[in-house]
This record gives sequence, structure tokens and C-alpha cells, in this order.
Amino acid sequence: MAKRKAKQQQAPSLGDITLAKPDFEQALSFAEVVPNTDKPVDISSPALGTQVDMEREKVVAERRQLDAERMQVEAERQKMDAEKALIEAERKKLGSAPASSSVSPEQPMLSYPAEIRLTATPEQRTIKSRQSAAGLMPQDRETCDILAERARTIATPVGQQQYEQRDQYLRFRLGTVELYGIPYQYLEELRYVGNLARVPCTPAFVAGVVNHRGELLTILDLKQFFRMPALALAGECRIVVVKHAGTRIGLLVDEVDGNEEYQSDELAPPLGSDGVTNMEYVLGIHAGRVTLLNLAALLNDPALRVMR
Repeated sequence: MAKRKAKQQQAPSLGDITLAKPDFEQALSFAEVVPNTDKPVDISSPALGTQVDMEREKVVAERRQLDAERMQVEAERQKMDAEKALIEAERKKLGSAPASSSVSPEQPMLSYPAEIRLTATPEQRTIKSRQSAAGLMPQDRETCDILAERARTIATPVGQQQYEQRDQYLRFRLGTVELYGIPYQYLEELRYVGNLARVPCTPAFVAGVVNHRGELLTILDLKQFFRMPALALAGECRIVVVKHAGTRIGLLVDEVDGNEEYQSDELAPPLGSDGVTNMEYVLGIHAGRVTLLNLAALLNDPALRVMR
């Protein structure tokens, strides 16, 4: 034991370097003097947590600001693309216009560079687009005169405008080919023939009576009244209900053909025929083929007084 202790205390040598055995007591006293730098940090400290939260909020705010700026830049880029497309469309439209078109002094063509349109505010771009639209208007003198005349006509007050007063009439057929008309002011209704009851001891032009909304309606056969050849009743036959001065009567016609418009000055003078001998029954001839009847004179005929 004494030999081992003496051997441990003997200083070993390695060449010229002499390694001294460290003293445990000396090392312990040195450790107590040197401050301990490996002490762990208490992350649960309130001051440290507040500082970390502030740094995190700052980073989030900066990121949001960057996102907002990126979105703004993208919106501006889209707006510029739309403006460029509009300018390109106007350039193509102006390029397709005839080369011979000239600009008159009264309507100068206004145009603006693309830089001004892109940098202007939306209100300014709207005003400039309206001003530049004047260049798209017709420039020749004849077209301008037509447009000016049309504008003056539209600007005329309603009371000063002259409107055509056109009337309408119902066109129907009697017999095989003859066409007649009755003005709409006398018309009440169109109805099928239905159950037509003959009335004894009446003139031949009285076709009979029908039940019309609980009342007996006398039916006048115009072919018999105008002494035209009689025809058998067919599926196209209709009863035209007319009224004038309190007198309501039904007119038996062979076919309703439609309606037309007319003006009084368009009617030709009435012509006599084998059937219509009283010219008071006719207002005139429309379009050279339709005899327009005067219902007021027809219903006041003495032959019809017995039916009223």
C-alpha cells in the first residue's frame, strides 16, 4: 500500500513535459470561485413571455402587411391589364375604320395616350372615354344632317307632333268571294251560330233568333239583305254581334277573314252593285277589294224597324 501511494505521488515524465497530478482539493476550491454559467434559463418568467408575444405579434403584423401589399399590387396589375385590353380594342376599331373618313371641325376626334389613361383616376377615365366616343360618330355631312333632323323630331313636344289616326275594321266574307268590313267601334262579340231558331212571319233576311246571355238576339242574314245568292250554313259561319244607338243585332257572315287598319282618306268612293243599291250603307272601298259598311245607316234602315 505504501509502495502504491509512493508510486502515485511520483511525477511521471513524458519527454521534456512534466505532468503534475491534479490536486482534488485545489480543483474543488477553484470550482467554488468560478461563477456557474451553465445555470438553466427560467422560460416561465412573465417578463420573458411578454417579450416573446410582442415579437410574435410584430412578425404576424409584418406578414399581414406584406400580404396586403401583394394583393394591392395584384389588383393594380389586373387593372392595368384591363386598360391595356380596352386600349387595344379601341386601336383595332380605329384601325378598321375607312381610310377616307375625315374629321370635321365641328366634331373633332379626341384621343388620349395610353399612359394618361392608365395613370388617371376612374372618374377621369370615364370622362375621357366619353369624349373619345365622339370620334366614333359619323363624320360625313349627309349622315350628320339626318341625325340632327331626327333629334329635332324627337325633341318636339308631344302636343306638336302629328300622329296618324288609324282605325281598324273586321274583315269577313259573304258568299264565295266578296269581302266586307265593319269598323271596330260597332263590334261587341264574335260567336258561333249554335242553335238558330227560325221565327215565322218575318222577312227573309231575318235568319232567326238565338239566346244571348239570357236575351233573344235577332240575327240578320246580310246575304239576303243585300239580295245575294243564298248559301248553306257551313262550319266557318259566324255571328258578329254589333251595337249602335242602343240597338243590338247579330250579323250572319260566311267566314271571318281577319282585321285591317285604314284611314278615312284612303277609302275609295263606293260603287253600286246588284246587292247594295243604297250607297249610304257603304263607307267606301278599302284596298280596292273590301267594302266597308256603314253600320249606323244600316241599322237605321226602315226595313229593320220592326225588329227593334
